[in-house]
Formats: sequence, structure tokens, C-alpha cells
Amino acid sequence: MGEIIFVPYWEFTPEELRRHRLAAIRYLKEYASKTLKLPLESVIVRDLIVGDEDAGDTSNLPVDIQDAPAGTEQRTNIRGWAQDASDLTAETLDLIYDDAVHDDQVIGIIGVMDLTGAGGVGSVSGDVTYIRMKDKNNIKAFFNFQRAYLGDLPGGVFIDQDTGNPAVIIWDENDQLQIEVAVINASVDHQLVFEAYVAEKAGAVLTATKSPVV
Repeated sequence: MGEIIFVPYWEFTPEELRRHRLAAIRYLKEYASKTLKLPLESVIVRDLIVGDEDAGDTSNLPVDIQDAPAGTEQRTNIRGWAQDASDLTAETLDLIYDDAVHDDQVIGIIGVMDLTGAGGVGSVSGDVTYIRMKDKNNIKAFFNFQRAYLGDLPGGVFIDQDTGNPAVIIWDENDQLQIEVAVINASVDHQLVFEAYVAEKAGAVLTATKSPVV
């Protein structure tokens, strides 16, 4: 895979985005099959469930959900993909997610959207500047998010610059999935949502999230 670049949603038609998402998920499934040494038909790809265990994030989910979340995404009691203002510093790359990928899992992120800028928490438009995703000292992606705000829904997906094909930013089992975000206004809560998926053997059961970032 070549250089990965971030491309805003507004550069695609809805049908192009649909095909992009399906192709990215298919790539993640095939990658997990090879990496985890599982038959392709035994690998399932599901949404990554994130949350702060202190907030009881999984308490309102059906007990038979067959997902295994990677961990928590923030230090304070906000459910789901959300960032508390107390965890952010203006114009500084702040760590909003930090957890190890479980055994026998592969996690892939194919895009990101800012629901804050779409009228969500705080309704801050154009506020997110930079996003960096890494595994400890290995930087997997570092990009400027501001171009995304030219569209109706601020966000975008990843593309292989060499081929133009959908790209997936991948963390293997036991990698440290870390996400850092820089915002202009750190006085309000944010809701930066990552389109993240878990690829694993079919039949894995929902487990409790790990301890929050400290």
C-alpha cells in the first residue's frame, strides 16, 4: 500500500462512498484472515464499540451483542465517540484514545467525521485542525482535517494515493491504538467519530471495556 491520504466526503457521491466503504471492509477482512491465520469465511467484521467503563457504556446494550470492544476513548464519563472539554487543550495534539488491541483481533479505521460541526455537542464548525493516529512511536496517519468542513457533513475517508483505492489504517493484535486530536476551541465538548471496525473470528462475545486513559 502506498501513501495514505485523507479525502473529504464532499469529493464523493453517495454511491462512491458506499462502494468505498464496502471495499475497505472487504480489504480489512482479507487482511485479518491472513494475519490471524483464519479461513476467510471464519472472519467477521463488526463496528468497534468504544466507551468509558466508568460511565457504564455497555450497560444499555443487548447482552447478546457479539462484539469485543478495544477499550475506552476518553478519560471522563462521556458515552461513545466523544471528547470532554476537560481533556482537551487548544491547539495541542491531545490523546483521546489509548488502548491495546485484544488478542486475535485486527482493528481498522477507514474514515472520520465531526458530528460536533454537524450540529452535535457544542455545534462547533471548523474546530478540529489535525488528527494523528499511531501505534506508540509508529505514526500511521497524520493529516489536516479542516478541508472536511467545506461539505455538509464534516468528515472523510482514506485513500491510497498511488492507486486511488480505498485505504484502511490497521492495528494488529496487541498493537497500541492511539489517536490524538488538535482543536481550536477546547472549552466545549466534541464528538469526533471514527469509522472503526474490528475483524475477528466469528462468535466472539462482548467483553467489558478496559480502564480509561489516565
